[in-house]
Amino acid sequence: MNKPNIVSALIGVAISTYILLAASRFPSIPGSMIGPGYFPVMLAIGLMCTSMILLIQAILKKGKLEYSKLDVKSPELIRSFLSLVATVLYAILMQFTGFIVATVFYLFYLMYLLKNRNIKQMAILSVLISIAVYIVFKGVLNLTLPTGFLI
Repeated sequence: MNKPNIVSALIGVAISTYILLAASRFPSIPGSMIGPGYFPVMLAIGLMCTSMILLIQAILKKGKLEYSKLDVKSPELIRSFLSLVATVLYAILMQFTGFIVATVFYLFYLMYLLKNRNIKQMAILSVLISIAVYIVFKGVLNLTLPTGFLI
């Protein structure tokens, strides 16, 4: 029996149950099936399903598990940490620079981290994706995005 996976699965089930209960209390929009609780419910159902799969696998798995040592200096772990730091900085800087400017630099940096070294392609994709996302959120979904103090 794999105790860490069983504990993780049970925590996932508990969290998803809480989210389902909390989202069921959200107000509904008259005449619409999709309301403010729709997305949290979908995420909670996904978490519940994956937690149940993990629980079943952990219970059915026999024998002793072997764990490999974590290499703190591995390039993959360093890139993961740098992308986490970049994401936090992106969220903070977006308030000052605005959505488009912050997203262009953020996407450019993430592409660089993923070892894409074609600078022209990185710049074009960063700008186009940022503008496309802005148009979808602002124009189609009618949501406001940070404009920033610099613009």
